Amino acid sequence: MPASEKPAQIQLGPHRVELGADGILSMTVVGTMELPEAERFAQEMLAFQEQHPKALLILNMAQVKTVKPESRKVIIEGVRKRPYPVCFVQASFALRALMGLMLNAQRILGNDTPHAFVDTEADARAWAKTVQKTWLPPPAY
Repeated sequence: MPASEKPAQIQLGPHRVELGADGILSMTVVGTMELPEAERFAQEMLAFQEQHPKALLILNMAQVKTVKPESRKVIIEGVRKRPYPVCFVQASFALRALMGLMLNAQRILGNDTPHAFVDTEADARAWAKTVQKTWLPPPAY
């Protein structure tokens, strides 16, 4: 990949975020998602969506322990303000259940955005490219 196409990277505590020029934000969560990290993520995602209206999130969960309840609330609020599709990579059964609860909360709030659970980053990117072609984001609030 040429240097001009390499995604910008930021650190949110132990978590790594890559902001792709293709409109894909990829985040690797390590350990526990704490409130300050969730708040910063929500800010970064909203800013990314300003540049990429059809932005998607690939969330690598291979190293996640948990997402604290207050962090979940902040993330759900951000998605409510400006929905985006998300693809979960290597989520354990427990994390799939937790993410399912968060997705259901979004749906109840009127945001039924595309999502998927996959085993590899390559599968996530293929899913993201397909969704980018067909998904129309609702107007920003």
